[in-house]
Amino acid sequence: MLLSPLTRQFGTAIRRQYGLSATGGWAQNRYYVAGESDGDGSPFALSADEVDRLQSIGQTVPGTVRHPQHVGNGNLTANIRLRPVAAISVDLHGLHVSQDLRAPAFVNESANSFGLYALQAGLIAPGDAFQVQTVSSMSRWLGSVDVAWTPIQALTVTGSLGQDGVRFASDREGGPGVLSESVVLNSATRGLAADVNWGPRSVELRSHIGLETSRVNRDSTECASGTSPNCTSGAYRKFEQFYQQRFWSLVLEQRAWIRDRLELAAVLRRDHFKEHDQTATHPAIHAAWWGTPVRVRVDYGSTSRRPFFFPKPERTKELSAGVDVTTASDRLTVGGTIYDMHSRAYAVAVVIPSGGPPPLMTGTIGNRGIELYATARLIDRPNATLTVETNAWGNRNRLLSMSLPIAVPGPGASQERSSVGLPVGGYWAYRPPTFADANGNGIIEPNEASWSNQVTWAGTPYPTQGATLAPQLSFRSIRVGTSFDYQAGHTVFNRSLWVACLDAHCPAAVDPRSPLAAQADALLSRFGPTTRYFEDGDFLAWRELWVTLNVPPRFANALHVKSASVTLAGRNLHTWTGYSGISPDPYAVDPLFGEAEGFSEPLMPALPQWSLRLRVSY
Repeated sequence: MLLSPLTRQFGTAIRRQYGLSATGGWAQNRYYVAGESDGDGSPFALSADEVDRLQSIGQTVPGTVRHPQHVGNGNLTANIRLRPVAAISVDLHGLHVSQDLRAPAFVNESANSFGLYALQAGLIAPGDAFQVQTVSSMSRWLGSVDVAWTPIQALTVTGSLGQDGVRFASDREGGPGVLSESVVLNSATRGLAADVNWGPRSVELRSHIGLETSRVNRDSTECASGTSPNCTSGAYRKFEQFYQQRFWSLVLEQRAWIRDRLELAAVLRRDHFKEHDQTATHPAIHAAWWGTPVRVRVDYGSTSRRPFFFPKPERTKELSAGVDVTTASDRLTVGGTIYDMHSRAYAVAVVIPSGGPPPLMTGTIGNRGIELYATARLIDRPNATLTVETNAWGNRNRLLSMSLPIAVPGPGASQERSSVGLPVGGYWAYRPPTFADANGNGIIEPNEASWSNQVTWAGTPYPTQGATLAPQLSFRSIRVGTSFDYQAGHTVFNRSLWVACLDAHCPAAVDPRSPLAAQADALLSRFGPTTRYFEDGDFLAWRELWVTLNVPPRFANALHVKSASVTLAGRNLHTWTGYSGISPDPYAVDPLFGEAEGFSEPLMPALPQWSLRLRVSY
């Protein structure tokens, strides 16, 4: 694949992190206060050639264009526990989180936008693209008061009050017109519960009853215009919405522990959503038996999502069973869980067979899978330990039924659909064109290839299997750890390659030595992507490596501190894969501005990160 102009605009980003915490108290009253601030530098650094080009045409190049990406975070936490009398405890919790972000606008484009792919193909100069930026800020306040009263040993009554407020604002800067958004979200919860412990000597019983009410208010505005700076003239779009939802939940729970061997639990939860006048009842049961060295558990339950977008709550039922085995020395633990989950989901039909308003479709989604894990202490000595943790998983996702016999397009527009019997949101692509090198010159010409408008299944964007391995070694005052992540079974849409071929920039469009099949695909790419642009996404990633040195006590005493340590850590160190595009990892780059998780090819791979941390306790 041709070298992308974007790859020449990367630099070394420096991350800074500062934190301070304090803990103390008196009598039975305690407090904890902590604050932290961190920031990431820009992985984008405008190349010298681009800076010279902009200056040669009379443009200034400020620092925000030379290094156009910035992430800053801050948080402040306070927890206070008060015991005015022995039977009453009061917990006060407060948290403030803030974040400010700046990034080139193409970083925040949706998976269906051609802007970032045009940049990858060289159709937009990086110096021009870096000047149009999205700037956003977010602040969030969370507070709660929890009171527990224990008048007698067997009875505890609890009450809680909680408040959560979020403010978010985002603006597009540096381009014509305006694109801005602001959201204010407030929620309040109230809870009252009682727990009673009772039962004979060999049986411990705990009964619980709880009532919770909640209110959510969302107030948002959006303004978009290609010409007007304030959405008052020309072609513009302005949207305002106020949304409120109130609901209450009643929970009844009974647990029993019999002779320290058998645990049984039954839960009944009833939810009522006032705005939609919908009520849902969810039962759940749990049973666990443990002996030496085996523990067996079985769970069944149901839950539902609040009906934010549709008038009915989605409902999910799950049955799972698991077993854990631990050796007598506790040096080896292995276990596994199998599950079968069915979800009843809703969607608005896009294709309407008989015309009229779009009906509300219902469908059933099934997920079956297995999870295995093991933890082993291979070395367990006073001055040296070696622990290895590993897990593996597999999942089979299927759309089991749908109320209308039509495919439902997914977040990837025409390339993703949901069809009965196949994974949800799977990829569909056109069959490769037929071709023949009639004149024998080694080049497929327009009259030597014909297009097929038939589509076929191209794979699922979601990994279906995976595993992790995380060993950790301690030797005296040094600790070393690392982790590896393997994911497979998914398909990646190499959209950058398709767009490059669409604009005659890919190797198959310009190199006569390319395979004839690739030339035919590139020649007719304007009709749509074929299966050639959908590749296996299997990969093994070296996620993390860290080394911690604990300062010996005699040196800590000389520094007049309680303890101190230094940690050097690296993340995203290497990826092994057969994928030919940018990255096969569907979680390579987190969305910065609240965009939905995109499973098309990311803008850049997960970038290597190195950090050095000094921790001192007084």
